Amino acid sequence: MAQVAEPSSFPEAAQHHVWVKAMVEEHSAIMTNDVWEVVLRPKDKSVVGSRWIYKIKYATNESVEKYKARFVAKGTPYWNLSETQTTLIWSLHHYQGCGRQCI
Repeated sequence: MAQVAEPSSFPEAAQHHVWVKAMVEEHSAIMTNDVWEVVLRPKDKSVVGSRWIYKIKYATNESVEKYKARFVAKGTPYWNLSETQTTLIWSLHHYQGCGRQCI
């Protein structure tokens, strides 16, 4: 299989099976871990946008180890830490004092 580049947008990623699989895995992890719940947006709160970030993880021999997709809130920092650390994405539960994700 030819190596696929890191996409810069969802439409670009959706054209490649490896990125679709990575997004499905991320979505499954979000749902399994109860990362957020869908609620009515309070009238005085703004909607928090979201986006996908795509990264290729390489093995020590420079072969592709994993295609990784992360779903994050727009405007929040994203740190790509080592495998021994946790990938840190700001929690949507407390963004803008909403107490949970505002939609």
